[in-house]
Amino acid sequence: MKFCRKKQKYTRRYARLVTQEVVNSDLRSVAKRHKLTEDQVESMINQISREILPIDLEELKRLGI
Repeated sequence: MKFCRKKQKYTRRYARLVTQEVVNSDLRSVAKRHKLTEDQVESMINQISREILPIDLEELKRLGI
């Protein structure tokens, strides 16, 4: 199934929903509301952020700050 990664118990859509709720609230309350652990919510956030912001740092030569 394309909408669910291997060895995962939740869909990408659900992960996006949880991530959006964390943006508007905090991690602990969202985890409690969905009956998940904070680590699971954090994992969802990391997964969604990798899909949204795929950054390839191999070609980065100089970071101008």
